[in-house]
Amino acid sequence: MKKILWNDIIGDKANAGKWFALTDCDYNEENLEGCVVVDEDSDLAALEERLAAKGIESCLIKFCGEEQESSENPRITRVTIVNKPQK
Repeated sequence: MKKILWNDIIGDKANAGKWFALTDCDYNEENLEGCVVVDEDSDLAALEERLAAKGIESCLIKFCGEEQESSENPRITRVTIVNKPQK
């Protein structure tokens, strides 16, 4: 999979309001730089359902908001997806 820069994602107005599931992330001293986008959705619950269905157990989920990020407001959530046993 191809890596993309987080700045390119947040620089695209079409991505505002979406949650991104990311893997293989690179960081500099303070910021997320390159990453692989696994999936994206404006509905976090729907995104998490698809990740579980794909068998993805762990990834970084990050929100792309309209406001600028800062070190005080990084908008990052680390998620471990637990697959529930089927009944």
